Amino acid sequence: MKTINTFLSIIVLSVILSSCSKDEDVITIPPAVVIPPPSFTIPPVTTPEPITPPSYDGGDISISSIEDLDYYREINVQNITGNFELNLDWTYVDNSTSDPSVFTKNIETVTGDVTINVSVNEEVSLENLVRVDGVYTVTGNDVSDESLLYAKTIELDYPGDYEIKAVYTDEVRLNLGDDQTSKSASSSKIGLRNVDVHAYHTSLLADTGFTPANLPSIRTIAPPMPVTAIYPSFVQTDHTDSSQIVSNNISSITFSGHVVCEKIVSTSLTTLIVNNSHKSSLEVISSSLTTFEMPNVTELNSLSITAPSLQSFVATSLIKVITKITLSGVLSVEFSSLTTVDSFEVISGSNIKLPKLAALPTGTIFPTNLTVVSSVAGIAQSGASAGSGSSGSSSTSDSTTHNSGGSTTHNSGGSTTHDSGGSSTHDSGGSHNSGGSGGSGG
Repeated sequence: MKTINTFLSIIVLSVILSSCSKDEDVITIPPAVVIPPPSFTIPPVTTPEPITPPSYDGGDISISSIEDLDYYREINVQNITGNFELNLDWTYVDNSTSDPSVFTKNIETVTGDVTINVSVNEEVSLENLVRVDGVYTVTGNDVSDESLLYAKTIELDYPGDYEIKAVYTDEVRLNLGDDQTSKSASSSKIGLRNVDVHAYHTSLLADTGFTPANLPSIRTIAPPMPVTAIYPSFVQTDHTDSSQIVSNNISSITFSGHVVCEKIVSTSLTTLIVNNSHKSSLEVISSSLTTFEMPNVTELNSLSITAPSLQSFVATSLIKVITKITLSGVLSVEFSSLTTVDSFEVISGSNIKLPKLAALPTGTIFPTNLTVVSSVAGIAQSGASAGSGSSGSSSTSDSTTHNSGGSTTHNSGGSTTHDSGGSSTHDSGGSHNSGGSGGSGG
C-alpha cells in the first residue's frame, strides 16, 4: 500500500511539473558585458615654450605693414646699424598701435640709408634723428626731421615747401617740377612752393659727437671755409643740368651756408635771398623777380642778373668780382662795398650805386640814361666804353646822368646838363644856359 501511494505521489508531481513548464518560460540570465580597455595613449603633460620678446641686434629694418610695425613697436631702437625703410600706406590715430611714430621717433642714428615713402596724408615723426651716414630720402609727404644735422645725400620729393635747416651734406636733391610726384599723397597739382636750404659740406664738420641734446650749439656755429673752397652740390632731380634751378613752380628761394647753385631760371620766382658767406658764380634769369638780396658774399667769380621786374638788388658785402658783372633790366642796384671788378656791363637799367669802386675797367659799358652814384672820376661813357671821350665827366660830382647825344647831368654838389650842341645848364650853385649865356649867380 505504501508503495502504491508513493508511486501515485510521483505521478501527480510529474503532472504538476509538466503543467508548470508549459505555462511559464524559463528565465535565462545573459552573460556580463565586459568593457575593453582604451585603445589610445594619453599624451604626457608638457611645459609650453617661453615666448621670445622682440629684439634688435643690428642690421636692416624695414616696415611696410602694420604686422611689421607690431614687431618693432615695443622696441626702443636708437641706433640702426644698417638701412632703415618705411613704406607707409595706412592711416592711423596718433599714438595708437598702428602709428609708426611710436617707433620712428626714437631713432637717432642710421649707419646706412634712410628711405621714407608716405603715400597717405600722415606725418611721420623722426624728431630725434640726427645722423644718416648714407642717403636720406623722403617722398610723398613731408616728415618731422628738424633735428637732422648730417646726411651724405638729402633727396626730397613731395608737395609743398622744402626746408632744410643747418645740415652737413655733400648733395641736396630736390624735385622742383610743376607736377607732384606719383608717390605723393595727393594727385592734384601743387602750388608755388618756397625753398629754404641751409647746408655745409660734410668734410667741414669738426665735432662729430653730437646728439639731440647738444644739437643747438653745434648748429649755430658756421664752419670756416678752407682755402680750397668746397661746396655741397645742388641738384634739381627733374632737370638735367646740375647746380641749376629751372622751375616755374617756386615763389621764393633762400640759400644759406655754402650750398651752391650757379644758375636760376624762373617766371614765378619773386624773392631770392642768398645768405651764403661764400659762393662761386651766380646767374639769375627771371621775369618775375622783384627782390634780390645777397648780404654776406664777399667775392664772386661772376655775376649776371636779367630781371626786368627787379626793384631792388643789394649786395652789401660784395667787394670783388673776379671776371664780370652783367646787368639787364635791373631798375635799382647797389654795390655798396664793391672795389674791384674786371668787367662791368649794364645792358639796361635806371640806377646804380658804386660808392667805393676805385675804377672801372676799360671796356665797361653803361646804357643811355643810366644814373650812376659814384665818387669815380670819369665814370663810364654813355653808350660807349669807358675812357672813349664820347661824353663829358666830372671829378667833383657824386651823381652823373648820361643822356643821349653825349649829354651829362651831375646832381650832387651842383648839377650840370650838357645838351646837344654843347650847351650846359648848372642847377645848383649857378646856371649856364645854351650858347654859353650866364644865368643867375649863386
